[in-house]
Amino acid sequence: MKIFLIALFSLAPVSCFAQEGCDLGEALCAAQGKYEKADAALMETYQSTVGKIERGYYEDYLVSQKSITETLQKAQSAWRLYRDDRLKITRSAQAL
Repeated sequence: MKIFLIALFSLAPVSCFAQEGCDLGEALCAAQGKYEKADAALMETYQSTVGKIERGYYEDYLVSQKSITETLQKAQSAWRLYRDDRLKITRSAQAL
């Protein structure tokens, strides 16, 4: 689990377009800012959930800790793929 968390944080998204140097136009820069806030909130929720799993918060549930961890990891991976693919689509549309 610790290796997973280390890998997760080393791959954490880094904003390509900081608000100060955003050259995408006002509307896209505002959208980028909202995206970054939402992504940070999602990461905070993920980290909180991982902490709860590690502390045994879900022990009374009918699902094993291992199963909860695996499901959470799969969901995080699926989200990253979706996010990254959507970003590629957005960037290719901007290039047109």
